[in-house]
Amino acid sequence: MSGLVVRVAESTDAPALSALVTAFRSHLGATHPTADELARLLPEAIADGQIEFALACFSSNARPDASAEPREALGYTQCRFFRSIWARGFQAHLEDLFVSAPARGNGVGAALIAFALERAAARHCVSIGLHTNDRNERAHAFYRRAGFEPQSEARWPGGQEVFWTRSLSRAAAR
Repeated sequence: MSGLVVRVAESTDAPALSALVTAFRSHLGATHPTADELARLLPEAIADGQIEFALACFSSNARPDASAEPREALGYTQCRFFRSIWARGFQAHLEDLFVSAPARGNGVGAALIAFALERAAARHCVSIGLHTNDRNERAHAFYRRAGFEPQSEARWPGGQEVFWTRSLSRAAAR
């Protein structure tokens, strides 16, 4: 996509990110995060040094439509960075990768994943991981093309990795 820019999101990008997260939430059929939760939590997350949001947008001087917003948001990633003794160094976890429906099929996702890989390497991460729905074959094919390999099938001898969660507060359970 000509004029496409992927960059680290800044605090001024919160409204664009909020709109993308809301679209992702709707795509998933989820009810959270709500608009109020996004308004409260997104600025903190953007400022958190262990979380990095990337935003894909058109550069201001390469817009296909001069009436469009200078930084029309097309997609985003949310990546977490942490030290892991199991990885023997820093590890990245790609928590979100979302491309707006009108921008899909135009290389935005590939640009976002390439940016996430570059940023993880720049932070000296030894690996990057993510979770997908086991039925999302399009995502599986996309991540395979980007060099990812499924680990859940045989990560350890005799079993597969299972992702478990537990709510720690009543507010989080709602």
